[in-house]
Amino acid sequence: METLGTHFPNILPSLLPKAPGAFPSPLSDARDADGSTPTWQGAVDRAVRLCGSQAALARHLKVPRQHVSEARTGGRTIPTDRLPALGELVHMTPAELWTLQEIANMPRRNPFARECDGL
Repeated sequence: METLGTHFPNILPSLLPKAPGAFPSPLSDARDADGSTPTWQGAVDRAVRLCGSQAALARHLKVPRQHVSEARTGGRTIPTDRLPALGELVHMTPAELWTLQEIANMPRRNPFARECDGL
């Protein structure tokens, strides 16, 4: 019986997960300085440290100061046209930042959260 490995022997190992249950992630290569997987809050915190304050980061991104505070906690999003400027500060691509931001905002955007709170 022929399998995918018989036709493409060099490609198959690269498609398999590195460990059982570990599937590749778009953020698997982007690690924080301590080796942990990056988070949206960590990226915003790192940008705040580099700028000196949340107000300085807001000026750099050209957004209201309150925007940065609420974005850090997942209450609001940073506009996608501002993500390249943030990415330059924290050495991440806008796509990586957008992904982290969407993950951080999932609980707020979950339409079933209010329905399930009473269960």
